[in-house]
Formats: sequence, C-alpha cells, structure tokens
Amino acid sequence: MTEPLIIETAFGPLRIDDPNAVHRSFSDHERYCHESLRVQNKLGVMVPMQLGPAQKKLNAIVERCREKGKPVRIVAPKARQVWISVGVAAQFFQGTAALAGQHTLVLANDEATALNLFQHYQRFADHYRPFGGAFKLPAVLRNTKTEIEWTNGSWIKAHTTRTLSIGRSFTLRRVHFSEAAYYSDLKTTMTAVMAAVPADKDTMVVVESTPNGIGNEFHRLCLSAYEGRSEWELLFIAWWENPEYSRPLADPGKFQATLSREEIEMMRQYGLQLEQLHWRRWAIANICNGDAELFKQEYPGNFHEGFLASGRPRFSLAAIQRMPLVHDAVQGGLEETVYAGSPRIHFMPRERGELTLFRKPDPAKTYVIGADSAEGIDTNEGEGEADPDYSVAIVRERESGDQAATLRGRIEPAEFGRYIALLGRWYNNACLIPEANNTGIATIDALLIAGYPPSLIYHRMREPDDDPKVRADKIGWKTTTVTRPQLISWYDNAIREMSIYIRDPQVASEAQTFVIKPNGKAEAQKGCHDDCVIADALTVIAMMQMPKPKAPADALPKPQLSRYGRSVESDSRGERLRLR
Repeated sequence: MTEPLIIETAFGPLRIDDPNAVHRSFSDHERYCHESLRVQNKLGVMVPMQLGPAQKKLNAIVERCREKGKPVRIVAPKARQVWISVGVAAQFFQGTAALAGQHTLVLANDEATALNLFQHYQRFADHYRPFGGAFKLPAVLRNTKTEIEWTNGSWIKAHTTRTLSIGRSFTLRRVHFSEAAYYSDLKTTMTAVMAAVPADKDTMVVVESTPNGIGNEFHRLCLSAYEGRSEWELLFIAWWENPEYSRPLADPGKFQATLSREEIEMMRQYGLQLEQLHWRRWAIANICNGDAELFKQEYPGNFHEGFLASGRPRFSLAAIQRMPLVHDAVQGGLEETVYAGSPRIHFMPRERGELTLFRKPDPAKTYVIGADSAEGIDTNEGEGEADPDYSVAIVRERESGDQAATLRGRIEPAEFGRYIALLGRWYNNACLIPEANNTGIATIDALLIAGYPPSLIYHRMREPDDDPKVRADKIGWKTTTVTRPQLISWYDNAIREMSIYIRDPQVASEAQTFVIKPNGKAEAQKGCHDDCVIADALTVIAMMQMPKPKAPADALPKPQLSRYGRSVESDSRGERLRLR
C-alpha cells in the first residue's frame, strides 16, 4: 500500500496526493497566501505572505458574505499604509489566475498609483508556488506593466479613472477602486464600471481610500454601509491596528507623565500601548508637519475621525469622540398587549428594528424624550438616490443625562405620535418634548388622541415679543430663526460639558457632520442627516425647562388646555378630547 504524500506547512500537514483535500485547503485563504504567494519585505527580500490585521479583517468579511450567498461589496475607509491594497490583491489573484474566464480590474486616480498597485499582482505571478503541487497557473499569454493575461482567458488589468470604457467592454468579476475619495467623479466612475459586474455571489468589489472630507460620494457610500442602508459591508482600518505603527521608548515612565488628556482617552478607548502613542507623536511632528488634524485625516483612529468636515464643525469633535458609544446595542420594537385586562408594553428584539435600546426602563428613574418628526426632506437635494429624513425620538435618563434609547425610522407623523406615546409610557411616563413645526402638529395631535397626559408634554414659554393677548400654553417646541440657534447652543454646551452621554453611534455621526455653512447657518452637511441632532437637543431643553413630575402621571393635575382646534378636559375618569 502506497503511503500518502504529506507535506508539513505552517498551518499543519497537507496531503498533496488527494485532490479533494488540496481543493478544500485551497479555499483557506490565509493558508493559500502563505503557501503560494510571495511579497517583498522592507529589505527587498521576497518572503511568504502572512496576513496582517487588515488582511484578516478583509478576509473575514469576504467569508461572511460568501456564507450568506451574497456578492462581496466592501467599502473601506482606512489609515495610510495599513496594507489593505495587498490584501485585496491577494484575494483577487487567488480568484482570478487559477480559474478560467475571470476578469479583474484595478482602478486608480493616476498612473503612478495604478503601476504601484499592479506590482503586487506581478510579484504574485512571478514568484507563485503551486498550492499543494496541484493548483498551478496556466501559461501567460501577455504580461505588461499594467496587464497579465493567461491562456485560460483570465486577466488582471490596471487602469486610471480616465479609462472608463473598460467597464463597458467586458464582464468584470472583481474590481478594486483604490483611493476612491480622490477621484474627480467617483459616482460616474462607479456607475460605468459597476454596470459590468454581475450581482452573483462569486463577484467581489472593494472601494478603499483614506477619507477626504464629508458629504462627497465616498463619504456617502461609507455612511450608508455604516448605517446598514445598503448591501455594502464596512471595513474600517485604524492606524493603531497596524503593528508597525509603534516606536520604542527609552523611559516609559517619563513619557507617561507627559500624556495629554486626549492621549489618555485614546489609551482607554482603543487599548493602546505607550509605544503606539509615541509613534503617533512622531508621525504628527515628522509626517504631518505638526498638524494633529491632518494626522486624524491621514491616520484616523475611528470611523468618523478621518472625515474632517469640509465646512466648520458646529460641535466639538474632540468632545463627541469622548462619548461612550455602544456599537452592539440590541435593536427591536415595542408591542402592546392586554394581559388580564391590563395593557402591557413589551420590547421585542429584531434585526434592524426601529428602536435601539441602551438602557431598559428603571422604575426608580425619570426620563425625558425629544422627538423630531420627518418632513420628507431629501438630504441629497434631488441628486442620485433619494434619502429622505427620519422621524427620531431620543430617550434620556433625567438624573444622569445618559442615553437610554433611540427611535429612528421613516415613520408617518401620526404613527410617530402614537409610537412615542407608547415609548413614553414604557419609560415611566417620560416627559416629552415634540417639535411643533410642520408635520410635528400631526404628531402632537396623535399624542393627545393616544391619551398621553398633556402635563407631561412640553409647553412653550412666552417669548418677549409675543402679544400678551395670545395664550402661551401651546404644546411642543417651535423652531424659529430665534429659537433654533438657542437650541443648538444649549446642545453644544451639554456635549462640551458632558452633562449628557451619547451612546448611539448614529447620533454621534450626525453631530460630527453638523456644520456651519458659508451662509452662517448650522445644519447637516449635504448628503447627511440631522434628525438625531434636533431630537437629542430637545432632550436637553426638556431637562432644563420641564418640571420633574412629583407624582404618578395619572395623579397629576390636568388643567383645561387649548390644542389645535380641540379642547382637552379633565374629569373623574381622566382626560378626554372634545371637539370645539
């Protein structure tokens, strides 16, 4: 009996005379890279490719997409030189060279970058080692500085963005858009090229770049992936994930004594070592000419940091980055049932639910809710795919200012009113402050019809220039050219002083993209939302101005109030609505 042919590899023994075993091992991307591909190290020596943190994160997303049977679509905002490009090249080479009829396109903004990227593929081809002795490459038909074509009909080509006709001439299986944020017209480029990419599970597209401002096409693509609004998977690579970004210290104790508050917070947030912070200081001084903000753009530490606002940020980015965000909070929705004749409210977890929960209601605490109903405004201003605004309600613990929940969805104003009435009841009959502009009127009306106590809903204060003959007991916050700057200013102070804690990454994202436009108005950057900002700012007003209930909601006095053509009265059975 013939002994099986087994070779020892870094990943264990491999039986090379068994085609099935070789094929199964070939699908192990990390093993394939180490056994078959060679890369050039900093000394210029060709060595087996070992996946680093960035390449492992990339491969994990690829495997997850394939397990789900969906096309691989990845958008990757990144720090400089975290080796994402060579990771993409390894993925593409494995799926192209050994299989017949595979077409791969690598796109760059300029010729120098295109040539540099293509060198990865040329090294793979020139130094390839047959995997398990079985997966040999076919003969090369053409090999130039920007193209490799094999006799099996597969090819890999590198082009600049000026060569748009390539996407219309061939069916493409893999596409790499490199440094996409710097394309002159990313939207047009992607439209032309993506039309040639089938939507089957074996296709792969990666759009990667260092950030280049807020509101551009790359930022929109990243934001839609971050918020789960598209098929694109987000792959973020921070500077501190690169093991090479570290410098030794002669005296760690002395260095630690000089740490700034920002550096201490980064150590806590990212689990950094002193040597990594030492490298960061060196990079700011020697690579970024002493510009710490430029470092954040070129070497971001988190998803939002690199997207420096093209306008002036209205809120302190440093303060927002100190917020204790929760990225894995449970999502779901509220449902009301009747048990033994009594209504009960339940939270039902479900994927991508409209309600994100950070803290369940605590019977010993009181809560406030700020609510901003959607007006149907398109953040893209009619360009490209419509992205209308959201109805948003933010729940905060009144005593601590900590965020408890976020309700966010494209909900009609009346239904939104009924929902926040349910949400308010669940959170111990919370104090509500809805906006009274436009669609907010329908939301307030639905609140009252749902039986929410008017005494727990915000009443506007009389303005100095109001007519004294006009009643002042009107429900809801009215946003005007006078009150809007006040609302934003109070919210800014709360963020800077950390008298509130933002838990929701979506709220933090909108606060970071809320800028001062050239006309002096503070609002969301084009292509971004500000619904969470307005709703959250209203919670600050509620904590500042609304009296804290001293008794259960059903025992509070309920004065007669005038509400939008209705009269709200109290009687022995509680509140009721009577048409005037």
